Amino acid sequence: MKLAPAKINLHLQIGEKRSDGFHDIKSLFQMISLYDEIVIRSLTENTGISISGELCIPVMKNAEWRKLLESPENTIRLAAESFCRNYGVSRGFDITIRKNIPLGAGLGGGSSDAAAVFELLNDLTGVHAPQEELAALGAEIGSDVPFFFSCAAGIVTGRGDNIEAIESRDDFHLCIVYPKFSISTAEAYRWFDQKFPVRKNNLHEIALSKMFKIEKPELWRFDNSFRTVLEEKFPIIKELIQSMYQFGAQYANISGSGSAVFGVFDDISILYKGYLRLRRRFDTIWIIQPLDRRTSVVLE
Repeated sequence: MKLAPAKINLHLQIGEKRSDGFHDIKSLFQMISLYDEIVIRSLTENTGISISGELCIPVMKNAEWRKLLESPENTIRLAAESFCRNYGVSRGFDITIRKNIPLGAGLGGGSSDAAAVFELLNDLTGVHAPQEELAALGAEIGSDVPFFFSCAAGIVTGRGDNIEAIESRDDFHLCIVYPKFSISTAEAYRWFDQKFPVRKNNLHEIALSKMFKIEKPELWRFDNSFRTVLEEKFPIIKELIQSMYQFGAQYANISGSGSAVFGVFDDISILYKGYLRLRRRFDTIWIIQPLDRRTSVVLE
């Protein structure tokens, strides 16, 4: 089994659109203690790749969930097929997922799942390809996938595939709320491009790293370029961010292209009081910790 961790974007600056259709970004990623659980069993014959699992956040019907698992665009399937194709693996695999990371939340669940599949298959088949090679294959599936091979915290640039590892922090806690609707990343970028055809310069990578390492969360000047447009499209996002601050967060924002909202707290007792108040309206809410290292792989 592999625990595939989620991430949050403490900072996300969107740059110009690239010739390959992606956008340049400048972001600060932090892995967090919310996990999908993935198990892969090797089959004796090449009967293809079978994917099944449980969706632990009931935001879609069972038929929709099964359709998603069977989709050729599922990142789990894409990762398994890519691995087998690139390393000449000709046996079948049965993949089971317990899905705890919300879909379309900006928490990187699909990308983390893909990285987990690459790592599990790498050990299960005895290929033992270097992580850098697997990360390069992962980048073909999604821009965030390479991060999940690298570090618990990092400055991410380019289209998301340039990662500078930085030391993680463990002196804060997180409250995360999923408002039970997903946001398409492609749609979010389209809305952003329509509203902001001209980009503003923002924090340099060195400043991002220094601020994260040294400053208290209440002094962070991080931002998320998507915030303005998503608050207009989804007023509940603005309300949630305001509620985080009202309940004592030192910093709050959306993660990635949404829809999840997080608050950073330095006092767990204050966080818990806010959590109890938010839970009256939102049942998909977690108290989460930042991770200081990547999770290990346990084979079955």
